[in-house]
Amino acid sequence: MNTETKEIFSDKLNFIYLEIPKFNKQQAELESHFEKWIYIIKNLAKLDNIPPELQEKNI
Repeated sequence: MNTETKEIFSDKLNFIYLEIPKFNKQQAELESHFEKWIYIIKNLAKLDNIPPELQEKNI
C-alpha cells in the first residue's frame, strides 16, 4: 500500500508465514509435496540423504 495515498499496490500479493518449528508431522504422515518440502527443510541437518520415500521429481 502506498503510505501517502493509501492506494493498494496489488490485490494479488499476499504474505504467508510458515512457522517451521510448529510443523510436527513424521515422515509417514506426509501427504502433499508441500509437506514433504517442509519436512526436508526442517530436518535438513539430520538427513545425510533424502529418504527414498521423499525422492520425487519435484523435490
